[in-house]
Amino acid sequence: MKRKLSIMLLALVAMISMFVFVACEVGTRADISSSGGSSSISAGDSSSISADDSSSISNSQSSSVQNIFTVTIDLQNGTDLIVQMIEKNGTVDLPDVEDEEYRKFDGWYKNPDGTGRWLKSTKVTKDITIYACWEQFYSTVTYNLNYAASSAIVVKSPMGQAIEEPKTPVRECWLFKGWFLDAECENAYDFSEINTANRVTLYASWKLEEGHVHTYTTQTIAPKCTEEGYDLHSCKCGDNYKDNAVSCLGHDLDIEEDDYFSIGLCLNEGCSKELRRDSLRIYEDDFVYDFDDEKENEIDSRYQEMLDILSTIARYDENLHSYEANSERYVANKQFEEIYNAFYDDLVYLIEQYQYAYVFYCVNDNVANTQNYEYITEYRTEKISEFYALYCLIYETEYREYFFAYDEGWTDEDIQEALIMSDSYGDDEYAEINNRISEIEIEFRDIPDAAEGDDVLALYEEFVGLNNQIAELAGYENYVEYAYENVYGRDYSPEEAYAMRNYVKQNLILPFSTIVNGYIDTMGLEFKKGTNAYNYDKALTSDSIFTSKLATDLVKGYFETMQSSTAGEQEIDFFYHANELFKNGNYYTGFYDGAFSYWISAQDTSILYFGPKSYSAPFTFVHEFGHYYNNVYNKGIGLSYDLDEVHSQANEIMFLSYLENTLDKELLSEMFAKVYYDNLFNMMAIVMLATAVDEFEYCVYTGTSPSGVPTEYTAENYDKLFLNIMNSYGISSYIDSSYWRYVVIEAPCYYISYAMSALPCLELLSISETQGFDVAKEIYFKFFTFTDDEENVEYDEVGDKVVKIGYADTLKYAGLSSVFEEDMYVHIRDYFSVKKDFVYPVPEAA
Repeated sequence: MKRKLSIMLLALVAMISMFVFVACEVGTRADISSSGGSSSISAGDSSSISADDSSSISNSQSSSVQNIFTVTIDLQNGTDLIVQMIEKNGTVDLPDVEDEEYRKFDGWYKNPDGTGRWLKSTKVTKDITIYACWEQFYSTVTYNLNYAASSAIVVKSPMGQAIEEPKTPVRECWLFKGWFLDAECENAYDFSEINTANRVTLYASWKLEEGHVHTYTTQTIAPKCTEEGYDLHSCKCGDNYKDNAVSCLGHDLDIEEDDYFSIGLCLNEGCSKELRRDSLRIYEDDFVYDFDDEKENEIDSRYQEMLDILSTIARYDENLHSYEANSERYVANKQFEEIYNAFYDDLVYLIEQYQYAYVFYCVNDNVANTQNYEYITEYRTEKISEFYALYCLIYETEYREYFFAYDEGWTDEDIQEALIMSDSYGDDEYAEINNRISEIEIEFRDIPDAAEGDDVLALYEEFVGLNNQIAELAGYENYVEYAYENVYGRDYSPEEAYAMRNYVKQNLILPFSTIVNGYIDTMGLEFKKGTNAYNYDKALTSDSIFTSKLATDLVKGYFETMQSSTAGEQEIDFFYHANELFKNGNYYTGFYDGAFSYWISAQDTSILYFGPKSYSAPFTFVHEFGHYYNNVYNKGIGLSYDLDEVHSQANEIMFLSYLENTLDKELLSEMFAKVYYDNLFNMMAIVMLATAVDEFEYCVYTGTSPSGVPTEYTAENYDKLFLNIMNSYGISSYIDSSYWRYVVIEAPCYYISYAMSALPCLELLSISETQGFDVAKEIYFKFFTFTDDEENVEYDEVGDKVVKIGYADTLKYAGLSSVFEEDMYVHIRDYFSVKKDFVYPVPEAA
């Protein structure tokens, strides 16, 4: 799984629009407004002077001055007018008005159309009528003509009044029979009724004219890519029928017939779609979540059968139960082992079902998928606990020397480890702890924003305690030591990681600062829409590999270079296997923000999942394909997580180097600089940040400070601890200090693997840029083919390859430095401390 790091600014703007219909028929109100110190007088305002006003003024000059004026108040609601006699320059006693059921009081105006605002403080200077105006509530009325090829008519009708009946519609060959409330025309509408509904839909009813005889004209409709062709026979009354169907053409793509990876352009006339051939989805019937009550009962019954057998046979006595080949006890044990092996297969099935459930939950977290995922998670944990419990139970019975037989491949070390595992994981306490851990993981995913609030803090405090309990049950002092060895299979200790962290602090702060400056200088670059720079930048940074032709073409070009017939025992061919992936359809896309791969041993293949946005962009696709190709080449061989992440992260680096070598130089000066520093920043940032996360987790789980002083940590001081650690790596000014909150529950003690794997990727990039892409490619291929060398692997009792060299030795085998030696860090420091110049010389004219 990969989380892309970046410096992001998120802005959310919410806009709400509301349309109000006003009962006063003119929709615009004019008021006096001031602009730049001068006043403008609107047309409907009482301050403007009309011809009648001039006459009144003229008359008043020849008679006594009028001091009492008549004010008429019109509520415009059907009630009587209110008349008041007001002295000159007096104010009107306006009545209180309440909103009505379908109208809202909007204020007092000088005109009935809602123009010329009248305030309570407005002075009376003449006889005047003041009008109450209202905001009328309207109903949306849809007149559905109720036949094909007709358009509905939508009008607004004032609520609290009868809907106005429209003009009778006309339809050729048909007689109109009225308006109805239903499409079947069974409930006629009464236009005299008062309408109180927000929305009303009325349907026209029709009757065919008497004596009408259908007369058909024929039109041949040509087939399209996804639509059938046919002859259409139509009568002017609207009746029609089709016959002589012709199959759809299907898209004629301008790509090879067996190319399922590329996105092609359809060549058929009238179609210009860019699309990919439909996957055959050959795994669709195999990748199925089918765990149900019947299977649960079957598994439970099988386990209970083993418990019943073990409870009835004799307890082990070394004097009575020594190994005898082909004895009755030997035969009885073999019969028991058949049940045991079947239960083991049940566990493999449950793990596979868990993988499907999680993928489907990520694709769509609907109720059914969520319930399946939560239930199978808990049940799987319970059955694994029961499986481990069997070892101690069997060891105490007369089956001991038969079940743990040396000629069956058991060694004393194996037996001891099995008994320790049984003591650790085979009781109810372990199952209860694991179930609560799973609940916390689900609760964490339901938190809207991990950076906000105290929810994550409280969950993590409980999570740390539970994980340390798991470690103690297994005989470890803390979860870090337990996880390094048992969860992630690392061949190095937390103490060696401590030394690695010091190398990072001593050497990589300067190159990280240089890379950050390059990132900041280029991250804001924008390119004119429609230009090559814009299109390539968008294709590489935000477009989905599943929909973008340019993004797909760029990845395809890279995959076609990743071939070799001599690197290992098998031919390496990235494009062939990418094409098989899309042809077979063992990939999924969904809503969950992430990307990951699963090896499904029962199907001898992998599942890939890609989330939205950047989680299906080219670099993320290339990242996950690195995991996928290792499974293709090595058939799910067990590897350290560090090496597994090299497959993916180095694939991104190789893709970046490929782009630098192949893209048009005019694009490289700015567009590629942006892409380059975005990816380089993420690679270097994950080194610094993942190492900081690992130090943070070490402090919390071991109860020590970064300097080794015993310290008790609680929810209240997690944020402060992580910020202090970030400061020691010189990254607190560049990266969000809440980052730890997002990762320590979903992937506890995992992130050091991202740092361990990113370091050789940086060295690989420097080799590609100084010694050439082909040299780097041969180094990268060795991370797949090293298993072909017998010195690096051994075979288990069933003939499967098992890697026997450590991570650091694998890096050296491929031609890189060890992550546990300072040489690697010095090399990265010296190469990346100088900012790269992406100004290329203009080619000379021919």
